Parts: sequence; structure tokens; C-alpha cells
Amino acid sequence: MRGYEGVAPGGSDELHYVSVDGSMYFTREEGRKGTKLGRIYKHDDLMEVSKGRCELQGPTHVAHLGSSRDLLPKMEYHIENIRDRVFVSDGARWIWNWVEGAYPDSVQVVELFHAKEHPCEFARGHFKGQQQRERWVALQSETMLERGISP
Repeated sequence: MRGYEGVAPGGSDELHYVSVDGSMYFTREEGRKGTKLGRIYKHDDLMEVSKGRCELQGPTHVAHLGSSRDLLPKMEYHIENIRDRVFVSDGARWIWNWVEGAYPDSVQVVELFHAKEHPCEFARGHFKGQQQRERWVALQSETMLERGISP
């Protein structure tokens, strides 16, 4: 697997994407446990495998079984010498706090799936008909894709 350990202290000017997420899983012995995962890649790592379908080739993955406090130094090891970063995440506060504190000039993007959660929740309470809800959510999703959203 290709890694970014080779990014020299002088830094890389190439744009890199950094995705971070957390998950929970259940163990018989200890109950619920948390795990955190990060992925670092460049646009050139996306390879088109068929029309409209791409595959990510050779990203760097960083994983940690436990808290985010222990994952973040591992992530920083891989991205500290990269100048241009785009963070893509679900909008979890622990991720945005880290990005805003450590990399305030970076671009932050909320994944569309998670960004759509709020309009979907609103539509369930506001529109009675399913078709009306779906049309409204589709319009909001299109607007987010075309214009973006601001905090």
C-alpha cells in the first residue's frame, strides 16, 4: 500500500482529502467499543473503472481502537507536511473541533449523506405526503450540491 510517510518536511502543494469518522461495535467481553478511522488521498488516486464509477487507489488509512484523542496524533503524522487539505466528514463536533484548532485554513466539507439528514428530518415533520417530502428533499439536495451550505 502506498503511504504519505514520504511527504518531506518542506510539504506537498498537491491537494489532499482527509476523511475521518468513528464507529461503535459490540464485543461479548467488553460491550460497546469505539473505533476511529481516517483516510488520506489525492484527487489523482481516483481511477475511473467504468462510466460514472470511480475507485480509490492507494489511499493511506489510519485506524485506532479507542478514543479520538489517540487517533488524532496518528492522523497528524501523515498530514502535517501537506499544505492544501480538504477535510470531508459527517460533521461530528470532535472532528470539526480538531480541524478548526489544528488546521484553521483548511476547507471543511460535510458529506452529502449526512448533510441531507437535517432536511429529511424537517420534511418528516412538515409535509404530510411522502411524494411532497421526497420532492422537497430532492430540491434541497440539489441546492446544496449547486450552491453549497454554510454553517
